[in-house]
Amino acid sequence: MLEPLYTADEMRAAEEQYPGSEQELMERAGRAVAEEAMRRWPDAQRFAAVCGKGNNGGDGRIAVAVLRKAGRAAEEVDAPGDADVVIDALF
Repeated sequence: MLEPLYTADEMRAAEEQYPGSEQELMERAGRAVAEEAMRRWPDAQRFAAVCGKGNNGGDGRIAVAVLRKAGRAAEEVDAPGDADVVIDALF
């Protein structure tokens, strides 16, 4: 079963609290998503991010990079496949 880490309203409220450029916000968001996913599912090895074209997609791509740097198998995909954890970065 898929569990959202944050709702859209929760993310919007968090973004309003932290001023900065869109790139800075994407980097913070992507890193936070990756770190939270690793914290919540410490035994997961395969992560998939389904990324859209906008800033949320950018968050997902950054999360993939952070996960890879941490030694996890992570990739941007069109469909989740057999991943242990799926990151929804579409909207």
